[in-house]
Amino acid sequence: MRELLGRKILLVEDDIELNETIVDFLKFKGFLIDSVTNGQDAIDFTYEKNYDLILLDVKLPQKNGFMTIKEIREFSNIPVIFITSLNSLDNIENGFNLGGDDYITKPFSLNELYLRINAIVKRVYQNNVKIKLKDN
Repeated sequence: MRELLGRKILLVEDDIELNETIVDFLKFKGFLIDSVTNGQDAIDFTYEKNYDLILLDVKLPQKNGFMTIKEIREFSNIPVIFITSLNSLDNIENGFNLGGDDYITKPFSLNELYLRINAIVKRVYQNNVKIKLKDN
């Protein structure tokens, strides 16, 4: 999965234990991860840094995930996967209508999350493979 190595992901999750678990898992899989715990920090980080994907919880302090993606979509088309306990069809529809690329409900398997990330990264960045060159 060379196209995944070194991809930068922003994780926005206020449950500290789940945040740390996802960060550890994705680092093990070769991703570069930043994590924040609220919607405003997610907006600020996305504006200031260049990410390949955002994993975005909905129930967040300061600004919920729906408000957050709405603001991010004003300046970025970065792919977003919602990770949330909100599983009603109305919430799922709202997430997609606001610009989400995928929606996964808690609890979820880390391997399933990885598969969803992989699918989006391959689709969006298929002609933009990151290659790291060795220094001589």
